[in-house]
Amino acid sequence: MAATLGNLIVENCSQPLSAAIITLAGAPAGRMPFSSRLQNGNAVYYFMVDGSRYETALGIYGSGSGVSTITRPATVIANHLGTTTRVDFPGATTVICECPAERTVTLDAFTTSFAVNGYAKVPGVGVASGAEGSLIYQWGSASTVASAAGSLINFPIAYPTICYAVVLGNIFSGAAFTTGSVTHGTPTTTGFRAFGGNTATGVAAALSFHWWAIGG
Repeated sequence: MAATLGNLIVENCSQPLSAAIITLAGAPAGRMPFSSRLQNGNAVYYFMVDGSRYETALGIYGSGSGVSTITRPATVIANHLGTTTRVDFPGATTVICECPAERTVTLDAFTTSFAVNGYAKVPGVGVASGAEGSLIYQWGSASTVASAAGSLINFPIAYPTICYAVVLGNIFSGAAFTTGSVTHGTPTTTGFRAFGGNTATGVAAALSFHWWAIGG
């Protein structure tokens, strides 16, 4: 779920306790209300703080009949207790629209190998699970051998969990352009086996190809 963010958005909230839905009570001087940037139903990162307690999570902004609310999830991203449960705020509380460090991505997180056989990691958070991880794209060039056993192609780095797909692109010249074909076996987390063949004769052939893979 994509979050909506805005600058200088801060509102007060009176005694929210651990309620699943809190009512916002307006912005202090020099700050903007959530309604200045968000629409009803928008997902929003928020911090709730009261001086000694804090909670941060991805909530849902609500508006209607002149009332603005935030629905707090049962499982938050972080709090001052070191748990993931909603915090009990007994008094005046400040609600801030801000992305927590746990969901902030820096350029260093996009690890990339700019090589002929290389890879790129794209960090993200699972839509359903909320788990942090990375999609890993890998690419390269290779050749098959003229053998029914094919050629083992190793990825530049192993996938932590799974390789979703591999796509091959033939590099043909001369007669091989019309008679050569390259296919692959089921990929593993570390690589795949490629097979080259002559489509006219059915005989294994040595052929060059580019490959591209995605996994996580």
